[in-house]
Amino acid sequence: MKHRSNLYLALLLSFFCGFTLLFPHQGLCAKVYTIGDSSYDIALAKGKPPVKLGPIQAENVPDIFPQSFLEKDGSYGGGKVYPSISAAQKGLKVLLQKGTLPEGLTWHIFELDATWEDDVYEISQSDYRLNKLRIVRSRATE
Repeated sequence: MKHRSNLYLALLLSFFCGFTLLFPHQGLCAKVYTIGDSSYDIALAKGKPPVKLGPIQAENVPDIFPQSFLEKDGSYGGGKVYPSISAAQKGLKVLLQKGTLPEGLTWHIFELDATWEDDVYEISQSDYRLNKLRIVRSRATE
């Protein structure tokens, strides 16, 4: 009986490890990254970490939000997030090329105080957003 329970445990661990390798952004402790400008660094240095917002309905979006950050219906889908630093770097290049991010600012990758399972949703194919407000933890380093 003891050997059978060990076998079941080994199979369970193998499944979990295989799942984590195939789908790394779905792992239990997966980090969540976002893009922010240099003001994030300043706020972090002052001990006042910035936040990234979750979704906001169109009628509640403040006028100061750049139009390029809004969905077609005028809502805000939540802060754009990525499962890795390299994915965020690629996303940053795309957002700059599209003109989604305002010009004249210096952009960096930051780690959020968030987990992929609890704090992220897919708004459209391969476009991931925060589902609630989360604090910026630190500037990401590889």
